[in-house]
Order: sequence, then C-alpha cells, then structure tokens
Amino acid sequence: MSQSAQEIAASRNLVMVPCPLCGGTDSKPERSVAGFALRKCDGCSLVFVNPQPPPTAVEDIYVDRDAEHLIAFYAHSHTPAVRQYYQDKLAGFEKLLPQKGKLLDFGCAAGYFTEAAAGRGWDAVGVDLGTWTAEAAARRGFHGIRVGLLEKMGFAPGSFDLINASQVFEHLPDPRGMLKTLVDLLRPGGILSLDVPNYRMITIMLGKDDFVSNQPPQHLNYFTPRTLRKLVEGGGLQTVMVGSGGGLKWENLLGKPITSDVLDAHVKAREGKPIPVESKAPSAPPKRGLVSKVKSAVGSGLLRPMFYNRLKVGMRLDLIARKPAK
Repeated sequence: MSQSAQEIAASRNLVMVPCPLCGGTDSKPERSVAGFALRKCDGCSLVFVNPQPPPTAVEDIYVDRDAEHLIAFYAHSHTPAVRQYYQDKLAGFEKLLPQKGKLLDFGCAAGYFTEAAAGRGWDAVGVDLGTWTAEAAARRGFHGIRVGLLEKMGFAPGSFDLINASQVFEHLPDPRGMLKTLVDLLRPGGILSLDVPNYRMITIMLGKDDFVSNQPPQHLNYFTPRTLRKLVEGGGLQTVMVGSGGGLKWENLLGKPITSDVLDAHVKAREGKPIPVESKAPSAPPKRGLVSKVKSAVGSGLLRPMFYNRLKVGMRLDLIARKPAK
C-alpha cells in the first residue's frame, strides 16, 4: 500500500485486513467506491474493502440507527412484489425440506420474511443487532424477533432445519467465522440460503454501475458466484444451487440513475409518507417506457434463464447449500 493510502487509512480510523475468504495478504487494487478502496485477493479472487473500519465500528453502524426511519423504510419496501417473492422463496425451500421445521432468519431486519415463514407453518425466529427490528415487528403484532449477537443467543448446535441470511454476508468483517457459526446451528441435512449483491452483475462488468445501495462502509465483501461458492463449500456445505436475480440495472446501462422500489421507499420514509396498509388488491400497471419494456421482458421469463441462471449477471446472487447428513 502506498504512503498516501496509509495516511488516508489512519485519518479515517481504517485498518488493513487479510482477505476475509482465504486469509491471504496479497491483493491488487480493483476500484474505488464512495472513497473506499476495493482490492482483489491474489489467492481466491474475492473483492473486498481494504483498508476498512475495525469490527467494532462496523457493528456500531447497525446498532446506532434512526429507528423510525428504518421502520418506515421497510414498511414502504414491503410491496406486493416483495411479499410474493417471499412466498415463492419459501415454497422453494419447502420442496427441499417437505417437513417444515425450525427456521432462523439471520439478519432479519424488520422481520417481514420471518413473519411470512411463520405464517406458512415454520417455527421461525429472526435475529438482528438493531433494537428497532423487534419494535418494527411488534407494531405489526409479530414477536418472533430476538435482538443481539447470534453467538450469545444460546441456540444449541443443530437447532435449525433452515437458515436464511438475506443481504447479510456482504456486511460481515469475518464471513468465514459467521459461516462456521451458522453451519454449527444447522442440523445434518439442513439447508442454508444466502443472497448477497452480485459483483459479477452486468453493469459492474461493463463499468456502468453506480453502486447505489452497494457501497462501503456498510458493504465490505463483493462476492461473485465463484467466491460465494468457495465460502460455503470451504465451510463444509454442499452447494445445491447458485443463481442470480433482482433485476439488471438497465438504467445504468443506458447512462441513467437507477429507479427501484427500494430507493422509492427511502424517499417516502425520509419525507414522512404514511406507512401503507397492506392490501391484496392488484397494483396499477406500470408505465411502459423503454426501460420498463426491457424489464418486463426479463421478468416475464423470456430472458430470465439466460441472464439470471446461465450468465448469473443479475443484481442479487442467490446460493442454497445443504449440510451433509451424518
């Protein structure tokens, strides 16, 4: 690392770290995002933030937060499309585990997925660091959220049939250590489901991505299908499926800022818009501009197998793995 980079790290209380995936200390500059350096490990090819905030500072990001803003944001984000996605995801799990058992939603945020699982008959519990998460769920009448560090929850080894960790592992200073904790909590034959932002998505590969909602210091690890698979298989799991989804950021490819329900939810929460009452009524049809038509073509399934399943260039990277049965 150059002297100027060392000075920058010191001034921002950042620390140099080994590769979070393989422990290697040799890496090359990859790019800069939001003023932070991303480097690519010479040994395993993981892209990660280096230097980065120390682990205690990373933890503080999720503990000391604006509760009312986050509760409103997740409420606005819980659109009919998201609710359907949760139902489809759970239905997929139930094909792998026909007997619904104990489910852990690790990094559950406002607990909407945990609540959806409980509604389908799973014995579901969510765990998160922020006290606001339990408050958000309690306001809806759901009390299946526990707040704090997973390692201090007292769950016995082999407690869970299914563990879901959605948009979590990109945040972790020690993904290998957390994976070991989760694997220990799975019963033999149990399922682990991970999803993270996809560093192999088409806009990043073409140098067009704006990295909105995918920036340091909240995000520390930038996984590809290869490096995410390396993580879980290095932890003793057997990969069942790797795929991608979540859109292709066509706006960025056309040189425009991305629009999404998530960004819209941030605006509504910031402006204090009333939290919506969930309804099963059909939504109004979307406007049919060029970008909307392209998105619709992908979403309808015409291009999905190529972009999401074969090329794996969607925004979200999905992986399902199984703990070997004894």
